[in-house]
Amino acid sequence: MRIGIVLAMEEEFKAVSTLALQKLMNDDSYKIYMSKYKNLEVFAIIAKIGKAAAASATTHLINRHNPDFLINLGSSGGVNSAKIASIVLGNAAGYYDVDATAFGYKLGQLPQQKEFFTSQESIVKFNDLLSAVKKQHEVLNGFVITGDSFVADKTKVDSIKTMYQNTMAIEMEAAAFAQVCNTYNKDFLLVKKISDMADSGADKSFKEEIAKMSENTTSVMQAVLDYLSDLK
Repeated sequence: MRIGIVLAMEEEFKAVSTLALQKLMNDDSYKIYMSKYKNLEVFAIIAKIGKAAAASATTHLINRHNPDFLINLGSSGGVNSAKIASIVLGNAAGYYDVDATAFGYKLGQLPQQKEFFTSQESIVKFNDLLSAVKKQHEVLNGFVITGDSFVADKTKVDSIKTMYQNTMAIEMEAAAFAQVCNTYNKDFLLVKKISDMADSGADKSFKEEIAKMSENTTSVMQAVLDYLSDLK
């Protein structure tokens, strides 16, 4: 199986550093790394930050290397029961900064698109993967909500989290990544480490936690890849 990993930041790349990924040359303007893990071919791309960057990089990775399964790995603000350093696994994401309600769409829903984006599960069943990882690690399962803002305002968080049930993470890439995966009929997984609580202290907490991105995240990613490598 061929796995594609989409990351926004160089700092987040630390979470997959144990894979001994080697940089591929001549891959346009993107930094793409490749490695073998058991029977898996693993490709990782540094997308940069934001929805457009995530969508562009995910599209490029699919068109260039055609992964069977994609993972969006990164940091996130925490919502509800998520705490700093928690790891959230998800298979669904939506936007909080979309408003086409004037045309009868739900808040957060893009015109002519689904209300939110969920993995196809044609190859990988999310609940089975989640159960396998939970045998080894304490992880949360929740919805990831996306917008082009670094949220650092508790009042804004309270407003955003009412849009979708079971929201656990607020960040800047997942829904765009998931939308592209849906377009190409690709299964996907969201792996988000909580770096802050999206409150007034979010900027300081983010800087502290992003430096520790590999803590717990690396072992969770290994558990995910172990599960994928055992699939027939």
